[in-house]
Amino acid sequence: MTENSKALLPVISASIGGQNGLYKHANVLLDSGAQTSLIRLETAEILGLRLSLKKEDIYRGKGPVDLLIGINHARMHTGQTRQAGNLVARKSPLGWVVFGGTSQDAHETSRILHVRYTTPVDLSDFWTTETMGVAVTTCLSATDKLSQIEREEAKVIESSCQKAGNQWVVSYPWKRDPALLPDNKSQTRKKLKATERRLMKNTEHAQAYDKQMVEMSEMAFSRKLSKQELEEYNGPIHYISHHEVLRPESKSTPVRVVFNSSAVFRGHRLNDYWMKVPDLLNDLFGMVLRFRENEVAFIGDISKMYHRIRIPEADRHIHRFLWRNLQTDCEPDVYVKTVFTFGDKPAPAMAQIALRKIADEVKKDFPEAAQVLKDNTYMDVICNSVRTEEQARELTKCIDSVLETGGFKVKGWLSNKAKKPSTDQGERKEAAILYRVSEEKVLGVARNNHADVFTSV
Repeated sequence: MTENSKALLPVISASIGGQNGLYKHANVLLDSGAQTSLIRLETAEILGLRLSLKKEDIYRGKGPVDLLIGINHARMHTGQTRQAGNLVARKSPLGWVVFGGTSQDAHETSRILHVRYTTPVDLSDFWTTETMGVAVTTCLSATDKLSQIEREEAKVIESSCQKAGNQWVVSYPWKRDPALLPDNKSQTRKKLKATERRLMKNTEHAQAYDKQMVEMSEMAFSRKLSKQELEEYNGPIHYISHHEVLRPESKSTPVRVVFNSSAVFRGHRLNDYWMKVPDLLNDLFGMVLRFRENEVAFIGDISKMYHRIRIPEADRHIHRFLWRNLQTDCEPDVYVKTVFTFGDKPAPAMAQIALRKIADEVKKDFPEAAQVLKDNTYMDVICNSVRTEEQARELTKCIDSVLETGGFKVKGWLSNKAKKPSTDQGERKEAAILYRVSEEKVLGVARNNHADVFTSV
């Protein structure tokens, strides 16, 4: 786009004749971009719309344009053309007309217009929550809830599950060839520097962030690649950036490390390379009903559930990341994730399928525990209710044993009826299995055990 205040328009001076025999000397603009012809009201009141050329020499008058001839009179815009630099002369039916601009006055300018559309708020989720348990719906089996495509995607994940020792190895369900992913190390390096700058502003946050990175490596959730591995590996490569998320309400982990699989690089996003995968989570309303069905309720969280499932070597190099323990003057080391990454689109379905695989393996020997893992588990939360406290103790011990066969472990069981943990060292182990607290969260909602009610706080 050029900007020139001294550009010449195709204006010619001519006499306009009217029906009353009067003539007016006027300036005529030949506008090839206009779809109609216009005349000034003052001129039109005196004259008609007939044009009569009286001069054949080039003559440009001064003052306002009286008549604009648009493209609807196309023949008025034709004729012999000559060019000299940025100036053009055309012999129109009215005579020679000159237009254009001088090169020394023209200069390039860039104009970028940003338009942002506000995302509309979808209120359908609010109405869905309000109608839980009262809306009339068709009773469907677990398989009927999934479409044919979703069932096929679930089978792809199930077929990739393999047992390695006491842990499951599950492959990511690719819908596009991972070899098409670009090497985005340069972008990840820039994001690492930005994360380091933010962490350096708070020493406590920086130490907590680095501690989590070290723990991931020590617990084999990640692994640093050697120079030889970096040089010899020939498979697809992709890096995932990471950043901090502040959790001021948590005293143990005020900062959490979050990996971003949705970052865009040259039009490519890692999450777009995987299948959509079905929603295999259990119905929340049904889980809450079963949790309150019997007198003794218990709940437990599976510890680091995503980190208990391994991924194959090829998928690990798609989950490379950079870290240098906040030593900004050193070259960052290259790590790979060896387990699921929170934020990967198919990860929730993959974790649920692995958990159900465990239940299927033991359903003959431990039918009750297998049923709880299948029907009363939401992500990493297990909640159920039984008639007596003894049944709760037996069932939770059984679930612990079943989960151990797949490398999973429950942090600790909470109940509304069990006794508080004893301070005696000999009873601590038993107390840790099932103990009572005054209030805990059930599926994200606070519950008061004494009053047996859910609260909003």
